[in-house]
Amino acid sequence: KIPEVHDLPAFSVQYSVKGKIYETVSKLKMGADLAVIDEDFEGTGQGTYVMSLLKKEMKVVRVSPEPTKDWTLKADGLPAGGFGAAWIFKKEVYFANNDGLGVYQLDLHSVDLKEKKATFVKAGSSKATNSNDGLGCAHGRSPFEAVIKAEAEREAVHCMVKFSKFEGTTFKPDPTGRCKQCLKELKAADRCY
Repeated sequence: KIPEVHDLPAFSVQYSVKGKIYETVSKLKMGADLAVIDEDFEGTGQGTYVMSLLKKEMKVVRVSPEPTKDWTLKADGLPAGGFGAAWIFKKEVYFANNDGLGVYQLDLHSVDLKEKKATFVKAGSSKATNSNDGLGCAHGRSPFEAVIKAEAEREAVHCMVKFSKFEGTTFKPDPTGRCKQCLKELKAADRCY
């Protein structure tokens, strides 16, 4: 969060900014627009990542925690051409193809920094353009129809199994007749107690 952002100077075009000092965090060549997300892509805890598309590659820079680190991933599921607009809505990341070939959603669960790959799914249509930018709403709802199941929908269902008799087993039920060793992973919650 930027404190008192409303008090910062504004400029009509980026090239009119004079005398400002900017810090380079990565020398990785990025695409035309950026999306920023807090996620655990490395399996070491949540970090802040900046992502963009450059042709059929996804560029990723971890900006927090330091030190910064960058990756170039193969982006499966994308058409040819440039991507000039990026949006993020909650945990949904989208990029629009400049040639009018569609808007594509990043499957966050497919991001594999070790294997250097990520998968995209077409989420909608787009118009051909050579001058665009995305404007997302990190806490808002996406205007696109859901094409990738939300995180909560992907989780396995865990149910307690209740036995009527425990003869011949090593299970030790609690007073309700349930036991932690009886957990069974199911695909649907149609037989849960």
